[in-house]
Amino acid sequence: MGGDGGVCANNRRFLPQSHMGEVKVEKSRNTVDKERWTTCQYSKEPLKPPVMADDVGLLYSGERVMTALSQREHIAPYIKGLKDFTKLELQVCKDKMDVYNVLKRGDDAGSIEDYLSLYECPITQLTTNGQNKFCFSRECGHVFSQRALLQMGGEHCPVCNKEGATVIDLVPDLNVVDELVEAAVKKKQEQAAEKKSKKEDKGEKKKKREREKGDVPQGKRKAAAAAVPEGANPDVWNSIFKKEGQGQKETFCNRGGMTGALK
Repeated sequence: MGGDGGVCANNRRFLPQSHMGEVKVEKSRNTVDKERWTTCQYSKEPLKPPVMADDVGLLYSGERVMTALSQREHIAPYIKGLKDFTKLELQVCKDKMDVYNVLKRGDDAGSIEDYLSLYECPITQLTTNGQNKFCFSRECGHVFSQRALLQMGGEHCPVCNKEGATVIDLVPDLNVVDELVEAAVKKKQEQAAEKKSKKEDKGEKKKKREREKGDVPQGKRKAAAAAVPEGANPDVWNSIFKKEGQGQKETFCNRGGMTGALK
């Protein structure tokens, strides 16, 4: 036991680094990017068509999104419903049609490499290999490479030429995702505040029109009619709160002398 090489220490406490826990192996950036291109952001399962994207540019399996929304599951703080997603119009690579058909049936295609380069840019033919940069149009859902956007110009969709396209980067760099999420949450809050303000303005305008017409809302009219002052004639008091013509029915007489009322 003198440590001169004549004894092998097989007890764990004598082994180097035996006090350390399991060593975590960090994934390379290239591996992470590949996984983000082939994995549903919500379910963490293989990405399957139809593919959707949110306003941050993250990818989702369409069926998984529909299930989550129908069950009122929380997806992200900036996602409230289906309108916060865009269904992507992706062009499948010809040599990947067999993999695409397997995914479309809902089955798993195999390793992560089988999912890569499944789609391509319809203009430059660059593939979604995890390295090429892609984006999509919020209005039409077409997906194209950033190179195609630079070649065709950014004022319209380079695939269908739809003008005024809102272009969003697909699978943005990890170092900007938090910033994009924060901006999306802020935008959603501003939209909610604007909607609430418009609703309040609409209610105020309605009340103003009623005051100008001298009209009283139906609920308040009933409440006022029910509170008959002491000594007042109920019929006279109630007539004050009735609209003109309310409670009156037009009558008609036919040839047989029968009299009826028009409701």
